[in-house]
Amino acid sequence: MTKRALLIVDLEATCWEGAQHKPGNMEIIEIGALLIGPDDIEQVSEFQTFVRPVRCPVLSNFCKALTSIQQGDVDAAESFREAFGRFLGWIGDPQKVRFSSWGEYDRKQFLRDCSFHKVRYPFSEDHFNIKMYVAEVLGCKPQGLGRRSWSAPQAAWPDRFRRTGKAEIRRFLRGSEVDPVPRPYCISWSW
Repeated sequence: MTKRALLIVDLEATCWEGAQHKPGNMEIIEIGALLIGPDDIEQVSEFQTFVRPVRCPVLSNFCKALTSIQQGDVDAAESFREAFGRFLGWIGDPQKVRFSSWGEYDRKQFLRDCSFHKVRYPFSEDHFNIKMYVAEVLGCKPQGLGRRSWSAPQAAWPDRFRRTGKAEIRRFLRGSEVDPVPRPYCISWSW
């Protein structure tokens, strides 16, 4: 089996509070990603871009508070088609990466946005759900990173991931212990 790079994606999308939330109208407003080389976990490349929503172009106050993304960020951003094209250009051949994220949300949101904007979804079906994998290895219930790693309001992608995610993923990939979990992530994996 050919080794592939690991693509870790973290998306932010339009959102609303409580009964105002419109799941069918959610659109990606930020794409954040890490690309980890297949042979060297220190070989890491980062990608981040804001995306201009079209269904509901004005961000809710709830969305701005939750994500720390401001209206000016998305007003000045590229369309989904342009941003996604740049993202794919950064990746290279999508078949040479293993698409992964913390849960299913990011994969499903990409599928929804690709469909809405009539852009081909380029990734294979073998999405790697890091949250489920970690829960299985640790023998615990899957939970969001927010409970352990950072508190709301969430910082924008680069700062949030530099502060917590990248370090945790590297420790996870190396097989060392991650606080506050008492057992080490002792895993040999191939993505």
